[in-house]
Amino acid sequence: MGSPQPMVLESCTLQPLMSYLKALGVVRIVAEQRDPSLRAAWQLDTLCLQTHLDPEDLVAFFLDDFRPSPILAPWNADSGFWDDRSGGQALRRLEETTNPRLAAYSSTVRAVRALLATTGLKARPDREAKRRLLRLCRAELPDEMVEWLDTSLVLTAEDAVYPPLLGGGGADGRLEFSANCIQRLEEVIDFRPGVDPQVDRSLATARLRLSLFNEGAAPLTKAAVGQFHPGGVGGPNATRGWDAASLVNPWDYLLMLEGAVLLAGSVARRMGANPERMASFPFSARVSAAGWGTVSSSDASGARAELWLPVWHRPTSLPEIRQVFAEGRAQVGRRQARTGVDFARAAASLGVDRGIASFTRYGFVKRSGQSHLAAPLGQLQVRLVADVGLVDELDPWLDRLRAACYRSETPESYRRALRDIEESIFAYCRYGGKAHLAAVAAALGRATKTLGRKSRTRDSLRPLHHLSPRWLNACDDGSQEFRLAAALASVGDSTVGPIRRQLEQVVLKGNQAHWDPEDRPVARHGSLADQLTWILQRRLLEGLRVNLETCPVDGPLKASLADISAFICGLTDDHRLEALFRGLATLRWHEARPAPRAQWAPGTDPGLPRAYCLLKLAHLPHPLTRRGREPVSVKPDTAALSRLRAGDLATALGIVRRRLVASGLVPLGPGPGAAGFAYNPATTTRLAAALLFPVWQTDALVRMVLRDTPSPEDTPVQGGKNDGN
Repeated sequence: MGSPQPMVLESCTLQPLMSYLKALGVVRIVAEQRDPSLRAAWQLDTLCLQTHLDPEDLVAFFLDDFRPSPILAPWNADSGFWDDRSGGQALRRLEETTNPRLAAYSSTVRAVRALLATTGLKARPDREAKRRLLRLCRAELPDEMVEWLDTSLVLTAEDAVYPPLLGGGGADGRLEFSANCIQRLEEVIDFRPGVDPQVDRSLATARLRLSLFNEGAAPLTKAAVGQFHPGGVGGPNATRGWDAASLVNPWDYLLMLEGAVLLAGSVARRMGANPERMASFPFSARVSAAGWGTVSSSDASGARAELWLPVWHRPTSLPEIRQVFAEGRAQVGRRQARTGVDFARAAASLGVDRGIASFTRYGFVKRSGQSHLAAPLGQLQVRLVADVGLVDELDPWLDRLRAACYRSETPESYRRALRDIEESIFAYCRYGGKAHLAAVAAALGRATKTLGRKSRTRDSLRPLHHLSPRWLNACDDGSQEFRLAAALASVGDSTVGPIRRQLEQVVLKGNQAHWDPEDRPVARHGSLADQLTWILQRRLLEGLRVNLETCPVDGPLKASLADISAFICGLTDDHRLEALFRGLATLRWHEARPAPRAQWAPGTDPGLPRAYCLLKLAHLPHPLTRRGREPVSVKPDTAALSRLRAGDLATALGIVRRRLVASGLVPLGPGPGAAGFAYNPATTTRLAAALLFPVWQTDALVRMVLRDTPSPEDTPVQGGKNDGN
């Protein structure tokens, strides 16, 4: 026997699901019955074998030697055991076969009939009788049959649990897989060879070549294909005319079910220890609407489950493939992946078997009554994404949100918020990069705004408040919006408290957060500029109540004057800025160690309005210090801010000038109408909002709007608390 040679099976591809399972069936059957040394790998989305067989040997093996597995489901009403319709007649012919290739199948049928006789059942079993029958089947039937049973369902102490792959225990709606399998088997293997041959060998050969190598053409059978091949199910609009018949290649159907047996794995062993019953089946997950592309959200919400099928590029033996499917390993941290988004996170954190290169994802969407279709949802590469572990911090909160979204009384806005978050996490796991992690933070910000509205559902959730400061550098995408949002989110002091108190009705104590029982006002309505101005006024009022000497707008991160200028001029994406601001506000800022100032504050912008510079000097969070002079505190006041909110810039500037003069400072120019102070009154709200940003370049503000003294020592300060060094 020569060395193994590569063989490409052009018809065994990753999509549709029938084709993937068919590929597994070919590998399993050939390795078990003909060439134990066979290796298989996926190359360019197509199955490639390394085998001692050549293509003609492979065709001859399936035509003459292939022994099908006993695939029976006596617990199903349409399995052929309870009536004499087409399924029952085919089952009877199989039971009476004289073909030695079908001996194991035939003897298993007789064993099932003998078992049914002991139960006294004369008609299809009801729910309780079915439960007893399933336990008898698993205990009494041959091992070959038990392997199919474990693929169809798993028995727990309470009931049977069904995997998404084979519907309700080997049936999907009215389509019963085992009865259909026997009817397809009659088209390729003679049940009574030499006595009553029924199989057209030339047709069976043509169909086999088409099924394996995509060679030639052959008529397909008009028969149900089920959920495994959406393009072959027929129905309205499937082709020209009003309706189309469901068509299937019998070899495709048989080999598909043979491959499905590999997904039995160790479901029974893992089920007892894992309360997440759906996730106990290999590579199965609860539905996450994220990453469904053109599939509608209504389809996603009505889907039964997801299946993430592994793709490997290294030639792999059948025992190794069995091990991969038996374990079904997809870890998120220390736990098994439970949802589609969890699988994406597992792929991005290398929490899967080492040989898996990618996953092909399917969602079982509901169609035609109770039937489903396995919709292909694309592929996801397995690769390490930097900082993906930060998403683990969201798990407790996301689990509570998902649980709430399953309840019928939960507002639809909560479900939209969850989908928004999961979409952003999925994109981050697929593409990586700081911009995509920043999108996760923005989605969290939008969600906190949505969930912050007082309701019974909100009260059943805790506020999001346990994200580590590591998010700050991990999602810094270098944008102005991110830098400004981070500076805003960092605002807080021991007296007025963190800025999040003005964003949500939360009570913050260290790493804990609770909903405030008082229905106090928070920033929620209007433009971002309106909200920031409201927050500033609120913080000023709270500061005045406790006699603060400065404006309570300090934070460990400062905004550069260049970024503030862009905001004032309307050059920022305010929707993104607000979302990032709200998302970053959930960080544990009391643990933050800010990055070097230069990272957050590029050079100043010469286009910065002088009106802003004058206004900001009266809204600093600390005394103004200049070299050779005593620190000057400009006591906070809400009068100027009130005029700005009313659109009266001239009066606001006049108020600020008088306050600065009263504090011993000398503004440039004769008054607010001086050159350089003119500004469009229609946009004064943005000027007011900009006063909330913490800044560090106060020396630049001083140079632009304050008169220097004749003393040679009185130059703009270059060191100290509020300078740029």
